[in-house]
Amino acid sequence: MKFRIIKSIILVAVLAVFYSCSAIGNSDLSSNISGDKLSTMDYTIAGANGTVVLSGMTGTSLTVTYSPGVQYTGVWLYVSQGNGVGLVLAHQAMTYSAGKYTYTFSNSTFTANATIYIGVLVNNNGAETVVPQGTLATTTSWSTFAYGAANTVSSSSSSSSSSSSSSSSSSSSSSSSTGGIVNSPYVPSGYKLVWNDEFNGSGQPNPANWNYQVGNGYNPGLPGFQGWGNGEWEWYRPENSYQSGGNLVIEADYSTGAPYYVVNGLNWYQTSGKVTTRGKQAWQYGYFEARVKFPTGQGNWCAFWGMGTVGTGDTFTSSYHPAATYYDTMVNNWASCGEIDIAEHADAQANGDSDVLWDLRTGIFPWTAGENANYAVFSSYGDLSQFHVYGMKWTASQIIMYTDGVQSYIIDTTPATLEEFRRSYYFQFNMAIGGTLGGSVDASAFPMYMYVDYFRVYQ
Repeated sequence: MKFRIIKSIILVAVLAVFYSCSAIGNSDLSSNISGDKLSTMDYTIAGANGTVVLSGMTGTSLTVTYSPGVQYTGVWLYVSQGNGVGLVLAHQAMTYSAGKYTYTFSNSTFTANATIYIGVLVNNNGAETVVPQGTLATTTSWSTFAYGAANTVSSSSSSSSSSSSSSSSSSSSSSSSTGGIVNSPYVPSGYKLVWNDEFNGSGQPNPANWNYQVGNGYNPGLPGFQGWGNGEWEWYRPENSYQSGGNLVIEADYSTGAPYYVVNGLNWYQTSGKVTTRGKQAWQYGYFEARVKFPTGQGNWCAFWGMGTVGTGDTFTSSYHPAATYYDTMVNNWASCGEIDIAEHADAQANGDSDVLWDLRTGIFPWTAGENANYAVFSSYGDLSQFHVYGMKWTASQIIMYTDGVQSYIIDTTPATLEEFRRSYYFQFNMAIGGTLGGSVDASAFPMYMYVDYFRVYQ
């Protein structure tokens, strides 16, 4: 989210890959659902969210059947290797016919009594659920069974029914596991997980990880509110960012009646949220990855982005319920503090952009007109009704960005005037309303929601 939009070079790269990445852990499971043998090596697994049937367990083959009786937006299969480590299948679309979804495959790790974890992700008009039960975040919420053995079907004791947690691609069997998290296959070789938030709680985001910026971007130099330098409409409040269903949810609202807030004599009719690791966590170099679903209503402007910790003048709060008249001030030395936009998206456009912004001088300076530059690349984010994985590999010499594992952006950061990208950064998620990229706003499109399944940092 830029404080000034100065488009210098725009490249267009069309990406047509849909893929999402999964987070799965390992633990002992207790048997608390039915494990009835239907016929030779055929089993039913019933959980809180539905039932699947396993059949065809001969040799190394397996057929999974899910019979909801209706067709959903999408149904995908997730299956671990026979040793329960890594994935054989992830986000593989099941075939629908006459009220049933099926998928048949084989894998060499499927040997007698091999322990296999299984989950079916069901998307019903954007709401995601895992069948038979649980979420995709850890295997404690999956079902498990012993390949080819009778009466051994079991599931976890967890009864969680929500899941918009991570998904992964069909080729992710090589994904490694770190601390109960199965990395997406997009993580570069040699990188290890150093920090993450899976947003599996409820209500307020983890206070150990997140602070908030409140208001509309007060500029003491005016003095006055400046829409965060972009003419944005929203009034950020911490309560508009919360955990639900395995996601960080950022909610934007629009009042056509009384204003939500009256501050400094101004009425604020639109509210939204912005969370930041400012004051909590910062990193210099690494691979940064988030799985996100952007809204499509007219007037939204969402971003997954970072700013340099050398920024000054800006304020933030750790309070989840600050006073109604509280607000924060803007950074005063942009763009010499540096900015990295891993993924930005506005309205219902298919294309989003990645961008970096810097000061043309070497050093730290207050904002100065004509001294700022950027390099942006617009690319397709594909089907916006689905989650996508946005990543950045950042080293001392370059920044590379990806959408669903496909490179969409690269910049050489070795020139002396790009020293902004050889410092530490904090990262944030937000949904602006209106402004430079948000454009005109349709009140009927509200409320709007931005979902973040996870944010992970590797080094």
